[in-house]
Amino acid sequence: MFEEKIRAKGEEKVGIEKVREYGRKAIRAFFNGEKRREEERLVADFGRAEISRGELTGHPEKRSEDTMLFDTERGVFGVFDGMGGVVGGAEASRAAAQAFAQMVLKYPPKNTDELREMVRAMSDVVRENPRAGGSTASVGQIVERNHQKYLLYAQVGDSRIYQIRQGEARQLTEDEGYQNKLWNYLGKPDLAIPQTGVVPLQKGDYLVFCSDGITGDFEKDFIPNKEIARIVERSRTASEAARNLTQRATKVDDRTALVVKM
Repeated sequence: MFEEKIRAKGEEKVGIEKVREYGRKAIRAFFNGEKRREEERLVADFGRAEISRGELTGHPEKRSEDTMLFDTERGVFGVFDGMGGVVGGAEASRAAAQAFAQMVLKYPPKNTDELREMVRAMSDVVRENPRAGGSTASVGQIVERNHQKYLLYAQVGDSRIYQIRQGEARQLTEDEGYQNKLWNYLGKPDLAIPQTGVVPLQKGDYLVFCSDGITGDFEKDFIPNKEIARIVERSRTASEAARNLTQRATKVDDRTALVVKM
């Protein structure tokens, strides 16, 4: 539905290079608009960090299969973890991020039903790309209604979204796979119904969007929720929290973390 609307308007698609700039350098290639006044900011602090599998194995030239997407002005965040080899995985995660960025710019989701449709459209885009493998997707949109902020979120795969409050890390999503084997992912012909949800937010809350390079697949790699909360809340800034998560992880895989402080 959303892809058809975009194509119907005859608008030029945004290139993958722009998506990389948007995600990695926070250049607002898609979200140009008036900045909120300081007292109206959606988020109090934001940070991101990543370490590629190539860097961990001594091959920094190898591309990461993860893609991050964020816009603090409009409260849009996403982590996509590609699968299908370095080329196919990277292509899939970037194609998904590109599609999400296009859709959310033109049609900001007002509820979880609309967000679910966006995830399905992302899956179609990945499946139709001959160079792409598959990808996870953990995406969120912060909305404000009657002076109360909420997170609308959606999930496919085994990347995760956490809400952290007063020493407790609540995992909002469920892994759709086990020990690095996914049963649901973007690009899958029979994609299962995407997970969606909405949670109220309060001042001081943290949100963490991360790939399984952070959380691990086997018991030896797992980071307990209590420790995730402790790492984030004891960090001086959201950027430091994201870096600390990537450095604490032990899985030899692409590690990506976005940390949002409300």
